[in-house]
Amino acid sequence: MSGKVVETTRDENGVCYELQVQLAEKAPAGLIREHLILVTSDPRARQIPVLVEGEVVGEVTVSPSPLFLGSLRPGEKVTKQLVVRGKKALRVLSATTDCEGVQLTLRKDAPARPVQLIPVTFSAGEEPGKVTGKVRIETDLGRVEVELLAYVAQAAQPQASGEEE
Repeated sequence: MSGKVVETTRDENGVCYELQVQLAEKAPAGLIREHLILVTSDPRARQIPVLVEGEVVGEVTVSPSPLFLGSLRPGEKVTKQLVVRGKKALRVLSATTDCEGVQLTLRKDAPARPVQLIPVTFSAGEEPGKVTGKVRIETDLGRVEVELLAYVAQAAQPQASGEEE
């Protein structure tokens, strides 16, 4: 990241500047949160910290990210959609996951378009707890990855016969 200060106005009340910040051409996709330090000739404020925030959007993005599949009881199933967006029309070539109980559905014959949907079906296993994993999506414009998260609740305990309700 580089910065440049450009004077915009000057009068009897002071001087106004515009800070122009430029990212490197190959900046990776994702959130940016950096501090720049402006060095001045003002003895009362020799250095001024400036927070620069933004988001670099890649050729291909996926949302929601992370994908929360919900809190399910053992044996329950849920299907949610991943939305894959390109700066131009794209095709999804493959989608894989390392998450047990997750099935991804791709339409191999889907025409290229700026937005593609990938249904993600999660079948909760018998083991209670947090389930996490990743989906890796390969498109003709590039690769993206998204985290998956689900919770499997404790199975309901059957009441013993003869107990009062």
